[in-house]
Amino acid sequence: MVAIKSESPSKKVPASTLTIIHREGTLERTEVTDGKVLVSRYTLDGKECKNITSGGAPATDKAQLKGKNIIIRSIVPLNAPAPAASSVITTEKWELSKDSAKLTIHSKIEFPGMAMLDSSSTEVYSREP
Repeated sequence: MVAIKSESPSKKVPASTLTIIHREGTLERTEVTDGKVLVSRYTLDGKECKNITSGGAPATDKAQLKGKNIIIRSIVPLNAPAPAASSVITTEKWELSKDSAKLTIHSKIEFPGMAMLDSSSTEVYSREP
């Protein structure tokens, strides 16, 4: 799938390719952005999975099916001194179109205790033939 649109006007989203492999309760996401490859693996039962962020930080992720959508919650601890946030929480809601041609990912990034840094974005990916 290839990113075709971002609804976050404040930042430019680099072109990226997203490959999703779904097998019996597991999900593997491979994202290639500007030549950099990032692979994340999840179980869809809400159990913790360990992955690495694009910046190289360790993340604890939980993914689960909610109706027809997939929700992925990722927590990345920060080593910042107080009063800075102690972690970054990213929640993604994946929605696949009825014809399975487009994947929309709504992302919300939260910095507990520092709401002024919170943000959200939407990315739409189109299936390649």
